[in-house]
Amino acid sequence: MANLEDRVLTGIAALERRKVFANMVETRGHKYAGIIRGMQTFRWLMLLQTKGNFVEAKRRGEILITFYAAMRWVDDIIDGDVQLPASEKSRIYYVDKRLEFVNGGMKNPTDTADWLLLHSASVAKKLGFQITGETSAILNSMRFDAQRIDQYALSRRLVTYPASELQGYFHDQDITGTVSGMLKLFDEPPSKTALLAPIGNAHRLYLTIKDFPKDLKAGLVNIPAEDCERLQIRMHDLEKVAAEADISHPAAIPLGIRKWLAETARNGLELLDYHKSQVLPKNSLNYLGRFVLWFMYQKQAEKALRRAFETYAL
Repeated sequence: MANLEDRVLTGIAALERRKVFANMVETRGHKYAGIIRGMQTFRWLMLLQTKGNFVEAKRRGEILITFYAAMRWVDDIIDGDVQLPASEKSRIYYVDKRLEFVNGGMKNPTDTADWLLLHSASVAKKLGFQITGETSAILNSMRFDAQRIDQYALSRRLVTYPASELQGYFHDQDITGTVSGMLKLFDEPPSKTALLAPIGNAHRLYLTIKDFPKDLKAGLVNIPAEDCERLQIRMHDLEKVAAEADISHPAAIPLGIRKWLAETARNGLELLDYHKSQVLPKNSLNYLGRFVLWFMYQKQAEKALRRAFETYAL
C-alpha cells in the first residue's frame, strides 16, 4: 500500500510540476527556460555525488526541481503572475494556508504547492533528512511580501520598514531556508550555512535591484527606512518610480534612489568577491555543490550587479 501511495504522489507531483513550469515558460520563457533545463540536467549530475547510486541521485534531483516549482508557484501567486485561486480571500490568507499545511504535518493537500511540498518532504525523508524548518522559513518570508502587497492594494500607500525587519525576512528566505536546504540536499553539514551567507545575501541584492520597479508598483518598498532618510528619498520619489515602473534610464531616476541602487549593486559585488576569495578556498563543498551555487546564484548575480553598478553610479 505504501509503494502504491508513493507512486500516486510521485505522479501527481509530476503533473503539478509540469503545470508550474509550463506557466513559467509561457509567461516568462526568456527568464526561466534556461533555469528549468539546468535543473533537469542537475538530476543526472547528481550521479557524480552519489557515486553512481541512481536511486539516490534521482531522489536528490527530484527534491530540487519539485521544491523549486512549489516555491515558484507560491511566489507567482503573491506577485500576481498566477491568478489567486478563487477560494482564497487574499494573498496572505493563501500563504497562511500553506504554512498551516506544512506545520500541521502536511495532511490533506488542496493546492499545487501543497502536493509539491508534500512530495519534496516525502523524498527527503527517504534520504534521512527533513526540510520542514526550511520550508516554513521561506514561506514566512513570502508571507511578509503577501502582507505588504495586500495592504497596498487596500490603501494605495507605500510603507517603508527598518533595515533589521527587512533583513530578518530576507535572511529567513535566503539563508535559513534556501542555503540550509541546499546543504542538506548535497549532504553537507548545517554548520556551513553561515559560511554561505555572503553569496546568499549577494543574490538577494541582485533580486532586489532586478525586481525593484515591479516590486514598487506592487507596493513593496525594499529600501530600508534608514536609507530613505540618509539619502533623502521622499515618498513622492518612490511613487514616481512605482508609477513609471522603469529604471532603465538613470537620468530620470530620483537622485537618492539612484544612489541607493548603485550602493546596493556595489555591496552585492563586494559580497561575491568575499565569497570567491575568502569562502570558497576554505570551504570543502563538493564540486557539484560549487557548480550549483555558481549556476543558481553567482552566474546571474555577478553579471547583473556589475551592469547595475555601471549604470547607476554617479
